[in-house]
Amino acid sequence: MSDKSSNPNRSRLGSALRKGLATERGEVDARLNANSKVSEEGTSSSASANEALHYGGRGNTSSVKLRQQIRLADCVSNPFNPREFYNPEAIDALAVKLKRDGQYEAIKVTKNHRFPGKYVIIDGEYRSRAKKSLGDEFIDGEIFPELSDADLYLVANRINKDRTAQTVFDDAIAWTRLLENKVFPDQDALAATLDLSKAQVSKTLSLTELPSHLLRSMAENEEGVGLATAYNIKLIYKRKGEELAEQILERVLAGELTVKQLQEMNRRAEGGEPLRRTKAHYRTRVQFAGEEGIELGELKGFQDGRTELKLKNLTEQQQHLLAPRLEALVREVLAQNAAQASGSV
Repeated sequence: MSDKSSNPNRSRLGSALRKGLATERGEVDARLNANSKVSEEGTSSSASANEALHYGGRGNTSSVKLRQQIRLADCVSNPFNPREFYNPEAIDALAVKLKRDGQYEAIKVTKNHRFPGKYVIIDGEYRSRAKKSLGDEFIDGEIFPELSDADLYLVANRINKDRTAQTVFDDAIAWTRLLENKVFPDQDALAATLDLSKAQVSKTLSLTELPSHLLRSMAENEEGVGLATAYNIKLIYKRKGEELAEQILERVLAGELTVKQLQEMNRRAEGGEPLRRTKAHYRTRVQFAGEEGIELGELKGFQDGRTELKLKNLTEQQQHLLAPRLEALVREVLAQNAAQASGSV
């Protein structure tokens, strides 16, 4: 999705940073390796070794760490979690699986100075959210030694890459948080640590200039929106605002615009040519406004079958009233369509 090649012209400072941070990563590996996961009763030693390797160690399982039950109320999310966007449908599906089959793999937690008396999740955020959705009080976990702020990100980042890596949009938010909290002194240090080019890190960080709902839409459709596409949409947003950026994204997701076409649009805009507004591809569009014309949102139906309802400035009472009614209406419509398809209506 993005170019991860190193910059051959890194400065001597960058080289020194890489060496220092590589040493730090080695220390993290050593600490985790010394407390590597031991499987449940009956699991083979080779499986334990694989688990240790999964965390970057050398397969040393001499120090046994048994899983134990931990109160979910005592667990907190990683403040430097590499993943920002979690799919609600995936959480629901995992909850069903956990309820049916039980918890096969323990989550991994650690201590951190920011949360005295709590456990910080370094692996298992999806599982913890699924367990909470079931109303469970406990979750199986394994406790690792205390990690620094930088370690919290680096370890979780490597775990994700061995499974389902976070999106570039997760990276944008996570990296911004790391820099804001001075976990890494600057973009150069961050790029050196992750072995990425400075240009890639800079472009990724710039995506946080986009509204959060656009970032979420891109993260949920990552296969159709890579870094180059997102960066060009960000440039359009900066030049022409949110409405046009939304229209462009809709056309990208519908397969009507390529990244080369977006680059051409921005090239022309740089040369002083006006960006032509694109026609929105709605089947239906209903806008909602409150008293004194205050904008509340809109309902949009697209040609590719998507329907989006976005509302804002609602009171808590309005939200509570709307949710069950909307759910009931959607289920009713879907049931009617299913009945018609089966020939019973």
